[in-house]
Amino acid sequence: TLKNDSPDVYKALCNAIATEIDNINKNPEEVAKLTAELNGNTVENELKYIKEGFYSVNTKGLFKLSKFMSQNGFLDTEFSKYEDLVFDNVKGD
Repeated sequence: TLKNDSPDVYKALCNAIATEIDNINKNPEEVAKLTAELNGNTVENELKYIKEGFYSVNTKGLFKLSKFMSQNGFLDTEFSKYEDLVFDNVKGD
């Protein structure tokens, strides 16, 4: 894994993701200007989509989703706890 093979790169990636999530939450108008064209949207629609979302480095509902996916044949493994799904620096449920 990237975390094990290149821990410095993994840490830099996690920090970059956290920084950009913070940027989305604090500056949605500026982010919309940057991402609208890439997503094929107007700035106004992009801003609407951004504001409808919730952005966090913490997961929400990941364990519940994995159980559903296992029970319905989308995953071969059924995880017994959240910590089996994520690296130790990932928080949430």
